[in-house]
Amino acid sequence: MLTHGSPELVEAAERKLQGLPPGDADIAAAVANLFGQPGGGRLDTVVLGCTHFPLLAEELAAAAPYPVTWMDSGASIARRVATILGLTAPAEPPLRPVQRAIFTADTAGVARMRSGLREFGLYEVEFLEI
Repeated sequence: MLTHGSPELVEAAERKLQGLPPGDADIAAAVANLFGQPGGGRLDTVVLGCTHFPLLAEELAAAAPYPVTWMDSGASIARRVATILGLTAPAEPPLRPVQRAIFTADTAGVARMRSGLREFGLYEVEFLEI
């Protein structure tokens, strides 16, 4: 198992949500660092372990040196966050689930992302009270 973190990919995803180009150079560098580390040439599956990374799945796949499986971990991350926050699922799921984006702070960057969030079906935006 290999691990690779990339704050640049988080920034690229946020740029994409703002309707800006995500930054091909940042994506290429992150992919090169992942596949370039010892053992990287044997990768066959990459787990997108940050809530931001699935937003860049197409760009990441295009930048990869060869085809691999890209796994979206968003549902797993959401379940873990719900557990940590002590939230429980309703007895009966809603007929039409509400999808929302939740942030830790109401910033100018979040305001710029609202149109991009809508493109992903996230029409509601909430902020955690920490």
